[in-house]
Amino acid sequence: EVDKMNRNNQVISIAYIDLDNFKFVNDKFGHKTGDSLLQIIAGTMKENVRKTDFVSRLAGDEFAILFPETDLESVKVVIEKVRKKLLDKMQTNNWPVTFSIGVGVFKKNQENLEAMITEVDKLMYEIKNSGKNGIKYKMFE
Repeated sequence: EVDKMNRNNQVISIAYIDLDNFKFVNDKFGHKTGDSLLQIIAGTMKENVRKTDFVSRLAGDEFAILFPETDLESVKVVIEKVRKKLLDKMQTNNWPVTFSIGVGVFKKNQENLEAMITEVDKLMYEIKNSGKNGIKYKMFE
């Protein structure tokens, strides 16, 4: 997708999503519940994005979604929808989990996917360090 973006002068957006307070769920309810929570998160993400988007678990409680050909306005709509659905699922299950999300919108001439993920990871940490449970967007041109 990154090669296609660079070749065709397209835009691509990436969201880096970290679960706030996931360790508390594992500690209080057990790892089986934590595993169920992660499956619900992944399923909810997949159900609320296009078939052409890519949902991936990067680490224990960190996910990324890659949105090909998706500009800032469009990705904001999708991320807000996904975040609301995720928060609804957490509330339904009485899990005190929220989401710190960094979203980058990239134009052509990006080095590689890993470098792009590093940038959105930094955005996510800005949210984590400023109180958690929010979204930060940034254009990379």
